[in-house]
Amino acid sequence: MGRKKRGIFSTIVTSYVLFSFLLVVSLIAAILIGGSLLIMGSKPIVNPYEAMDDTDSVLYKIGGWTEVLDAGRNVIQVKGEKKDDVTHYTFAELIELEDMSSEKGYTAFIENYGDGYRLFKIANDGLLSTNYTIEISNKHPVGNTNTIIGISFLIFYVVNIGLISFYLKQKISKPMKALKQGIVAVNKGEEAIIPTSKGPKEFVEIHQSFNDMVEELNRSRQEKQAMENSRTRMLLNLSHDIKTPISTIKLYAKALRDKLVTGQKADDYLWTIDAKATRVAELSDDMFTLLKLEDSDYQISLKKEDAGEMVREVCAEYYDEIVEAGLTLELAIPDSFVAVQADKKLFRRVIANLLSNAVKYNTTGQMIIVSVKQLLGRPTVITVSDDGEPITAETRNDLFSAFTRGDAARSSSGGTGLGLSIAKGIIEKHNGELHYKREQQLNTFEIII
Repeated sequence: MGRKKRGIFSTIVTSYVLFSFLLVVSLIAAILIGGSLLIMGSKPIVNPYEAMDDTDSVLYKIGGWTEVLDAGRNVIQVKGEKKDDVTHYTFAELIELEDMSSEKGYTAFIENYGDGYRLFKIANDGLLSTNYTIEISNKHPVGNTNTIIGISFLIFYVVNIGLISFYLKQKISKPMKALKQGIVAVNKGEEAIIPTSKGPKEFVEIHQSFNDMVEELNRSRQEKQAMENSRTRMLLNLSHDIKTPISTIKLYAKALRDKLVTGQKADDYLWTIDAKATRVAELSDDMFTLLKLEDSDYQISLKKEDAGEMVREVCAEYYDEIVEAGLTLELAIPDSFVAVQADKKLFRRVIANLLSNAVKYNTTGQMIIVSVKQLLGRPTVITVSDDGEPITAETRNDLFSAFTRGDAARSSSGGTGLGLSIAKGIIEKHNGELHYKREQQLNTFEIII
């Protein structure tokens, strides 16, 4: 079993706990940084800018002095012992003096003073070797330390927010984005399956439900398209099957009207017209039945019936036709009551269609076998089998589609082509199944109800 997924609530609580933990760690880190600065600042602190006004500053004792410059950067006043003979500075020299790495060997701390400048100058060797901490601003070191702590904490805080935001984005925003993209794709009529979310279990369930819905929509689209194709094909076939007998009726009626035939031939024409009219009526009746069966609102009347007795009655009605076709009929039907919930008229029509189909297309075999079986606690199984030529694989794919016939070429003498479609529709209305299988050298149609 896979690891149990956490819910959105658990994810949010975890995020809150993690954020609080990181916040505490950040605060501790900021305090440690500030504390280290305090420790570093435990040496005496001197400020070169303050030393410019305080000639008693220790900085004068380690070799420093103050120079006052006029607007032209000329030295006009000196405090302390001047260690060089410079009396004028360029801008470049002033900038260079502020760099401790300067090769001139001196560092200057410069500020504006009146119209000119004031600078405190000290040798780099003395500045680096002193046991004093040089503070280059007027702020108290503790205040500076607090500022550093605050800035450090703010940086850690912003980083923590970024980390938590990224965590929540991975757990919540990313699955939501995938779901939104899937919905947009479905609205466009596209097939969109969302990869299973690795986020909270609610999103996993939503994604799975969405994918199930998409698969069902795709299946419905395919079924709808297949049904539309089937209806189109059915209408084309119906047009063909009706057109042929009607053309014959029209032609023969014209011949009789114009008295082109007389006597026995005229009678034959009348019989042909009657047969063709009967065929058109059968087509109309079968089409009406098939359309009713395809209507989801059409309900059949189910009653408790004896399946064995219904099958025996239909077999008796077809017995003469079977014998005339040169076939033998074998029955395996129990004498006991085989209870099924069925619409008797429609159920008898299924058996009749299957027997008629077996007689019509079993031109190479010798027998038809009908059986009824019912095991305790299991569905009733009714089979109609014949030992004729096997139905081709190509025909099997559309065997229960409208206007499909067992012969390779369609012929107006081959029945309406709706028998098996009607039989399957009736059985499905009974919540049963109708299948074809080839086994033991027999073509078998199996009803499970």
